Amino acid sequence: MGNIRAASVIVVTYNSAATIASCLNSIPRDCEVLVVDQSSRDDSIAIAKSVCGDATVISAGGNRGFGAGCNLGAANAHSDVLIFLNPDASFAEGAVRQLVQRVRVDNALVGPLIVDEHGCDQTRARFWSTPLSILGEVCLPTRLNRLILKRDIPPSDVVYRRGGRVPYVQGTCMAVGAANFRRAGGFDERLFLYHEEEVLARRLQRIAVPAVLEPAALITHLGARSTSQVRDFAARQYYRSAVLTTMTHHPRRIAIPTGIVLWLLLTMMAVLTPLRRAVGFRADKGLSWYRSAAAGAAAGLVGRIVQPPAADPSADVVSLKPVRRSVVPPILHSGS
Repeated sequence: MGNIRAASVIVVTYNSAATIASCLNSIPRDCEVLVVDQSSRDDSIAIAKSVCGDATVISAGGNRGFGAGCNLGAANAHSDVLIFLNPDASFAEGAVRQLVQRVRVDNALVGPLIVDEHGCDQTRARFWSTPLSILGEVCLPTRLNRLILKRDIPPSDVVYRRGGRVPYVQGTCMAVGAANFRRAGGFDERLFLYHEEEVLARRLQRIAVPAVLEPAALITHLGARSTSQVRDFAARQYYRSAVLTTMTHHPRRIAIPTGIVLWLLLTMMAVLTPLRRAVGFRADKGLSWYRSAAAGAAAGLVGRIVQPPAADPSADVVSLKPVRRSVVPPILHSGS
């Protein structure tokens, strides 16, 4: 690319035809756009090319997971700032400029303020996950979980109004210096879905790159438009990633019992589905959801490989520009 772009915006798609147009239309014209498609069976690629003709559109050659897709996009990016944006999210006016400025000034991983389609604030700056918080999410009522385990920084905290350092930012939209991203090893590709942003923030923290919330940057996020298509699969990956993350960042004498107890709790919740629904406890999640979640916890314990929800072996590789695959170094796992 002959000119320097304000940022490289990387969008990973999976059957995202319903939202990809508004997402790409919100990206300023002075940004490089890279769309990495994970074997979509709809018109995601065709719409992306029609909306943003100068985008680099890459087929991952299969459904490789969010982190792997982001790494592939980063490997083909040219700007000194990378922005990872969900395909069901869109930038407000000036958001990219604010994110890029904060990345360069603070040398940080930066997240924006997030609202839903009705303008309701969805921003959550999270504390690091712990074995207790992961187990509590399964068996404690949501309000009690928030009160006791304090998973999120409270909404009244000044960081949501003025910005500042947080443990990590939401994966819906993240901006980071390209050099720092590569030094940290990029996203952990063992994680197919979920927890990728936390693990990336931990990797960056080890090289003295903090996470920062920038409320002057605003995005709209429709939410779970891809994962809602494969709800049980998403449940399996959430708890698989939770166990893998615990195994990575905690001693095995703690992580392994946590994974076993998590599997037992999820299995119990599956067995108790009729009773749960009768009393209204997590009634929106059925037997198959909890069975899938328990299978995910077990898969995390044994390091089982992920099988995509619907691989499409006939998918062709689509790239409007040459694909470079060697920019992001091999992923280095903690303790390796």
